[in-house]
Amino acid sequence: DASGNLYIAEEGGSSIKKMDVNGVISEFVGSPGVAGFVDGTGAVARFNQIRGIALDNNGNLIVADKDNHSIRKVTPAGVVTTISGSVAGFADGDVSVALFNKPTEVNVDSNGNIYISDAFNYRIRKIDTGGNVTTVIGTGVSGYVDGDISTATIDIVNGIEFDSSGDILITTSYALRKFSLSTGQLTTLVGGAGATTFQDGNSSTAGFNAMQGLFVESDNLLFLVDRHGLRIIDSNNSVTTIAGNVTQGVANGNPLDSRFHYPRGIVKTPENNFLIADKANHVIRKVNMNYPPVFTSIAAVNYAENGIGTAYTVLATDPSAIAYSLGNSRDEALFNIDGVSGEVTFKSSPDFESPKDNDTNNTYLIEVIANDGTHTVSKEVTITVTDIDE
Repeated sequence: DASGNLYIAEEGGSSIKKMDVNGVISEFVGSPGVAGFVDGTGAVARFNQIRGIALDNNGNLIVADKDNHSIRKVTPAGVVTTISGSVAGFADGDVSVALFNKPTEVNVDSNGNIYISDAFNYRIRKIDTGGNVTTVIGTGVSGYVDGDISTATIDIVNGIEFDSSGDILITTSYALRKFSLSTGQLTTLVGGAGATTFQDGNSSTAGFNAMQGLFVESDNLLFLVDRHGLRIIDSNNSVTTIAGNVTQGVANGNPLDSRFHYPRGIVKTPENNFLIADKANHVIRKVNMNYPPVFTSIAAVNYAENGIGTAYTVLATDPSAIAYSLGNSRDEALFNIDGVSGEVTFKSSPDFESPKDNDTNNTYLIEVIANDGTHTVSKEVTITVTDIDE
């Protein structure tokens, strides 16, 4: 919250703990191990399988009380009230009559609207600031069909976030998807129903196995927990694992040598580290973030023959300063690169009629390299020289 307190939902314990800035943990609301459905203050309140929590714009906790099929609110003073829901079912309308079926995730947008993963109704629902519940996306049928709100289907949603435009990003076990509030279209960004293998790669080859919570760093970079690892997705929808891997366990140390066991939630601290709820290990883990640079520039460009300006600019994101360079195994000897700006130029203007690339087909391949002082990453770029009528 604004004071730096961390709130921890104990799903099996049906309670919420609070850890203050000094690392002192206390029971906040609910009674550990005692399930029920009771509004009240502190230990008087009862929950039944808390899955998702989020802070609203007033510092209240919004709670997805899964097995009570309800959405609850907890004030900073620990006063618990039920916003909407009662028994399992499906009904839109006023919060007093709306029904949910095992809500598993919540988030609150900048306008104060609450978005809910209504898991077993296979829908995203919204509670607006006027107390009205509506269905945002989903037909009630589990699936991975993209399209408009009348036909698109979703599986159980494990994470809900927003991009800079206010559009909704959702994670299911096997896919990251985006719903545009302006167009009413649902699209799959990476993964899908068949992408069930934990694998890094681009939007066509990457796979997921149990995608859960996510954190949006920017429109060019987001982080998510999946199966037993922490992964990043860049603006090109390329996926890279930066901590843990497909093997479960519990081990600290070097990020890629560390082990997790079904991590569930993720938040970023003011120090730019990540705190991860390592669910099956029953611990909160911290990942000290010194992740590799992430490329945001495209992988192919055209360049008119006889040109003398910049042919390509390498772009990458990283908290640290990045130094750019070129590899040496392709056509790099024909180019210069500015190590600070990433601007790539031909050493001599290319002539379409007399290509100098290795394959002499006017398709120049170069490896661009980004180094942040600790990590080095590379990317293959294609620069195609185009003909100009002379």
